[in-house]
Amino acid sequence: MVTSGKVDVDFNMFLTIHETGLVYNGRLIIKNNFQTTDESIFSCGKLSEFSHRYTNFSIGTSLRLDKYSGREIGQRLSKSLLEYMGVYTPEINDEETQDLPTFYMPIGTSAVLPNNLLYYHIKKVEIGMPEDLLKLKKNREDIVCDNLEDLENGHYIRFQFDNNGLIDTVTYLVFTFYLYYLLLSGK
Repeated sequence: MVTSGKVDVDFNMFLTIHETGLVYNGRLIIKNNFQTTDESIFSCGKLSEFSHRYTNFSIGTSLRLDKYSGREIGQRLSKSLLEYMGVYTPEINDEETQDLPTFYMPIGTSAVLPNNLLYYHIKKVEIGMPEDLLKLKKNREDIVCDNLEDLENGHYIRFQFDNNGLIDTVTYLVFTFYLYYLLLSGK
């Protein structure tokens, strides 16, 4: 098992990938079950990408795994590994073997910012949205609550909506000491 925190491959890792005959085209190319060209090597994460042979079967779906929730990808990888080891045998549909897995979970990002701010950003996954629909004007204004000036109870939250009026993104900022106060006080 190889893990990486960067979306880059150092020279030694590139040589290893090249010497084992794995396909690397800026990212490690994988099948829809996360297997590389070597059936005993699986890959997932930001450094991986589904093979371009799935492009016609999954129109509107990104081949790059960094566009999806790491938690959901990890669950699918675990399932594929269990299938490979013979521990799990799902009912297989011939159409499903051609398609990429469909991912639904939102993608979350968090960070600690200067001035003791915690930042959270959650975005839903865009699943094959037609371009004409994406160009439509929003039919709902963003909802924003901003009271960061209040150092004792300050926070910022913003809900952005898509063209159908559904929540597209949630952004939240809070002072760390206020968050710790809430956790300790049980509020």
